[in-house]
Amino acid sequence: MVCKEETTVKLEELKTIANSMKLEYGLLPRQILGVQKEAIFVPLSIFANRKLGCLESLVKYLHENDMKFSKIAKLLKRDTRTIWSSYNAALRKVPETFAEEGPMINVEIFAQRKDGVLKTLVIYCKNNLGMKNIQIARALNRDPRTISSVLR
Repeated sequence: MVCKEETTVKLEELKTIANSMKLEYGLLPRQILGVQKEAIFVPLSIFANRKLGCLESLVKYLHENDMKFSKIAKLLKRDTRTIWSSYNAALRKVPETFAEEGPMINVEIFAQRKDGVLKTLVIYCKNNLGMKNIQIARALNRDPRTISSVLR
């Protein structure tokens, strides 16, 4: 039988090890433990609709694929009211569902609020998918100069 003090000591040791790995290697606790969250992907093609903003497209796609507003808000680190209003605006502009084609994008990249959704998406396409500016522009139905401006 393990006593409470022994468990507390082991837990503190694990925390110390996890913190040192986080600092030294930049690993998240779930990566250290080998626990992976279920990744959620969206097709790049949903962002090609010029009637919608990128956040509207993302929210509309996720909600139409049976994700609740609260879960979308948590996933994207945004307020639930923002998600709800984005969805309703998107629905008014484009009532039909999206065609799913092209590369898949991990939704987790949009949770980093440092940059806007379009900039995050363009940087991901450039760095992770190895796409050229002209390819990104075609995939997103945007002018290549817009893509260049976003990257600057």
